[in-house]
Amino acid sequence: TVQRHCRKLRRGTHRSNLFNIRLRELSAARADLEARLVQLEELGVPNYFGEQGFGKNANNLVQAQRSFASGRKTKQRSQYGMMLSAARAYLFNAVLAVRVADNNWCEAMPGDVFMLARNGAPFYFPDGCDEAEWSDVIRRIANGTVNVSGPLWGAGDSLCSAQAAILESNALTGMQTLQEGLVAAGLKHERRSLRLIVNNLKWVFDELGHLILQFALPVSGYATAVLRELVQADDAALSKAAVHRSAVD
Repeated sequence: TVQRHCRKLRRGTHRSNLFNIRLRELSAARADLEARLVQLEELGVPNYFGEQGFGKNANNLVQAQRSFASGRKTKQRSQYGMMLSAARAYLFNAVLAVRVADNNWCEAMPGDVFMLARNGAPFYFPDGCDEAEWSDVIRRIANGTVNVSGPLWGAGDSLCSAQAAILESNALTGMQTLQEGLVAAGLKHERRSLRLIVNNLKWVFDELGHLILQFALPVSGYATAVLRELVQADDAALSKAAVHRSAVD
């Protein structure tokens, strides 16, 4: 059962968000959409940061680039925090985009840092692993209990090595200003799952042919990351979809 609580929900205290979304003016065949929905339910989607995190016309990212290049910190604390978040998100998305292009965003490669799906705890094999350990990781990725991770940039070791470290380094070539700015701002290096698991996915087509979706995502997940893997539309249109979100647990 669901009931109103007497205390205000604080940021970060809930485990997931429940989304109810209506998609209109669909041109794809219903069978194709349902096949895609089944695939999303089984595999998940690339865990991109949504465009809304970058601000209007990516202004948060532009301001971060300017601030880091000049060494001048904005006096507005909230704006500064959004700038840092946008810079981190941009670097993470760049790494994820390379892995999506290589079709290994939810597959293990040597040197990867992995994360437990239930609590986000990272683990890795600094000295390599044997065949049994590697097989176990692959099995757990397949069943959704473990995910491959990407960088949330900051000071400290990224923990990844070998082939994964080379991929991340190549993906972030030319982005040293953002990397160095995040380190100078005092952020610590963290990891984020490259895969977003779509929980409790349900769908139905109404009498008008609209697709009505319901699903739950972790608090760090973006509904637009799910929608962009289902339909072709610009990010502004996805953000304006008929969406109702509520906190769960």
